Amino acid sequence: GGYFPGTFINLRGQTGAGKSTFLYSSIKNATEWGCPIYFLDYEGATSPDLISRIIGQPIDKILGLQDSKGNYVVAPLMRYSQPNVGEKGFRYISRILKQLPDKVEVNGKWHLVYDKEWANEIVGKYKHFKKDGKIYVETDEGSAQAVFFIDSLAAMFPEAMDEDDEKNPMAMRA
Repeated sequence: GGYFPGTFINLRGQTGAGKSTFLYSSIKNATEWGCPIYFLDYEGATSPDLISRIIGQPIDKILGLQDSKGNYVVAPLMRYSQPNVGEKGFRYISRILKQLPDKVEVNGKWHLVYDKEWANEIVGKYKHFKKDGKIYVETDEGSAQAVFFIDSLAAMFPEAMDEDDEKNPMAMRA
């Protein structure tokens, strides 16, 4: 049945149980859906060879290729990030989510919901309607707009711990 939008799925198991391999397989499925993928690797143990083998694509296609100016010559199948603290990853995810429009079902059809500042981009170009100061643009289906993968929650730690902040040792333990 796949993953439902807006859900959080947490895998637990012993070292070597196959959690990361399952994660790579899930990334492969998300690439087949054509959904934007964001992979936050806190462990830093991702094997380019293994992920390439499981996804069935060369690593240059998975991560994309950029020219000397930083423009993508080959668009990435996923965005890869190695945040060093938990808050950095949460800020990254928050920034991405703020850029995406809401997606809602209205009368059995899916719509992307934009604020009125997008009106010039939408009006006259897409089938839409306005409601409560928002613009609703009909879309083909209700699939996820982005999928975030994190490896692993256990490797995340707070900024205070990274900064060796001794002022608040109780908060670090929490």
